[in-house]
Amino acid sequence: MESKVDWFLKAVRVSSAWNPIAAIFLQLQSEIDGVEINRRLNNLEDPISSHCENSSKLTKAIYDQFKDKNCNLTQDRRC
Repeated sequence: MESKVDWFLKAVRVSSAWNPIAAIFLQLQSEIDGVEINRRLNNLEDPISSHCENSSKLTKAIYDQFKDKNCNLTQDRRC
């Protein structure tokens, strides 16, 4: 739940959009927020890589082991 201060700040942003100078700062804030949202989405899409830079080698090794055993990863069967 958002606090009353957050709602107040949102109202100030909307009302200040009419001012050309304030609109520049609103756009800058939106760009900064967009970068943060993209970073968070990337962490959700690939959580292993977000914790370790060398994870691609690890995931490739795991995939190769599954591939060597001819596991069908799309069905619910054991190797």
